[in-house]
Amino acid sequence: MTKPVLTDLQRLLLEALRKSGDWLTRPQIADAIQRESRLNPHDVNMLNELAKMGLIEIDERIVGTVRKQYFYRAVRQD
Repeated sequence: MTKPVLTDLQRLLLEALRKSGDWLTRPQIADAIQRESRLNPHDVNMLNELAKMGLIEIDERIVGTVRKQYFYRAVRQD
C-alpha cells in the first residue's frame, strides 16, 4: 500500500493530533496549530480528508439536547 500524499496543512493537523495522543476538539486543534480563534472550513475539510485516508478518527458527540461537538485523534502507528 502506498503512503498518501499530504498537503502541508494536513501534515500540520496530523502532527498536532499525534503529539497530543488523545482526543482533541476543534478549538483545541486550533490552539495546537496556532490559529487565532477557531478552525476555518478548509481546516475542517482537511480533517475529513485525513479521516477518509484512515489517518485519524472522528467522534461526533451530542452536547446538551441538540448541539454536536466533534473530537479527533490520530490513528495509532504500529
